Amino acid sequence: MIVSASEMSQFGLPIVLPVTRTKRGYVTHVELDGVLPVTSYVQCEQIRVVSADRMIRHVATLDTVHLMRVETILRRILAL
Repeated sequence: MIVSASEMSQFGLPIVLPVTRTKRGYVTHVELDGVLPVTSYVQCEQIRVVSADRMIRHVATLDTVHLMRVETILRRILAL
């Protein structure tokens, strides 16, 4: 999941959060129920910067509810 602002794309290093299908029950994970074909979980504690070359295709767009859940956890983790 890309979390960096679109303006950052000029640098070619998007900030991303991994998404997994494994439910671990961590409070820092956001369940994506009904977003992808298989229930998946955003790992908000695993913030990464990757090369834009690794971005192969657009998979899904989060609705406001899921996006707000991710944002809330990121704010707590990063003390914003």
